[in-house]
Amino acid sequence: MEKIEIKGAPGGLIIFRVSIESKVIAPIVIQASLENWVSGDGKIYPVDFKNEPVYSFLQTGGTAKVTFMIRAPKDVKSGERLFGSITIPSTETFHYPIQLDLIAPKKDGDDVSDFSVKIEVPPKSKSAEQADQNYLISKSTIKLLSGFASLEVIPSKWIVSELILNCCKKGYEYAKTEEGTNRLKKLSKTRFYKNGVLIFRGTQLVEWITLSLSISSGINTMVGGKKGEGMFLQNWEEWLFNLIDQDIESPDFEHRKIEMPTPIDYEKILETLGLDPEKWFSFFILGLGRISTRIDSIIEQVISEIEEPPSQNEKTDSDSHDDVLSEKESIKR
Repeated sequence: MEKIEIKGAPGGLIIFRVSIESKVIAPIVIQASLENWVSGDGKIYPVDFKNEPVYSFLQTGGTAKVTFMIRAPKDVKSGERLFGSITIPSTETFHYPIQLDLIAPKKDGDDVSDFSVKIEVPPKSKSAEQADQNYLISKSTIKLLSGFASLEVIPSKWIVSELILNCCKKGYEYAKTEEGTNRLKKLSKTRFYKNGVLIFRGTQLVEWITLSLSISSGINTMVGGKKGEGMFLQNWEEWLFNLIDQDIESPDFEHRKIEMPTPIDYEKILETLGLDPEKWFSFFILGLGRISTRIDSIIEQVISEIEEPPSQNEKTDSDSHDDVLSEKESIKR
């Protein structure tokens, strides 16, 4: 790879504009940096720079423009040459060598130099090598890499909201069984239940979750997901189980996609939950009990003093219940 050549006066300012084009087959996060300078005789000079932007999110074929403001080492004489590099971490850390030639300061005192360069990620010498690694072309692998890249720039609340929704869905399905209906009826008569609903409403947790789910839905759409075919966590699940029938150590294998179960459609549960904090808390706590035996045992302790549910002649629809938030003082069900 050819060195990038720049020049600057000792202690002078170098404006270094770098255009970075992504050749990676999945979206990536660019975090370009500079390594310390090294002289021909092996002496190290700390690099002094700032760059803007620090992070850039790139789709395949996209371009990011990063501006480095570099202060050349002032204790180096004019005529000397230093060596450094741009580093960009991705699936591996890529290095782009830089050669800095120190020149005599200008007489007018304006020691500012301006340079521009275009580079590719990965470097051209690496592109041919990666072209033979056919396993990277796996659609499910691309989706997983997209998710990892997204975690760098998107708050983790989108994945937390999906986990909460998954938990609510499990609780919703359990609440439709006779056992789940009876458990919810007992649970709804406890102070624990009312406090939980009040917390869900007072903290606006439901609004926070629904907003976060819209972010998750946007990520899923970005990587080719379809409405009604699960959310972004399913892409990770799909990637994992597609390893069953793959020989990723062989560059010549033919990718055969494993048949996955019917994707989870969350539209129905979201429509049922709406913005009702009591429904969200009900299904969330029931779902936690289904997932964790420890939580399940705690729920059993909470409802252990509650009397048996009404006879089967009364309503048992888990969606039909009085508004716990309208009750004053203690629970009177």
